[in-house]
Amino acid sequence: MLCRLRSGATWQPFEISKDEYDGLVEDIKNTDLTEIGSFARYAWIKFEFDDSFDHITNWEDWMSASCEKHRDEWHKKLKRKGIAE
Repeated sequence: MLCRLRSGATWQPFEISKDEYDGLVEDIKNTDLTEIGSFARYAWIKFEFDDSFDHITNWEDWMSASCEKHRDEWHKKLKRKGIAE
């Protein structure tokens, strides 16, 4: 079974261990944003981590809760960069 994003990207479902996940999080936290600028749409914004959503297992519920909490601040950052009105 393939997983699919609205953008058309697809991938085979997979699982990673807790240690692998923790390693990936550390790698993301330590990524120099200038190194990924040509690969990431919002590479000028430092990654943020909010573990207050870690208990939410459904992606749609997680996205809804995250957007509700962080939407206004995200839009402020976009406005400061001149990307949003």
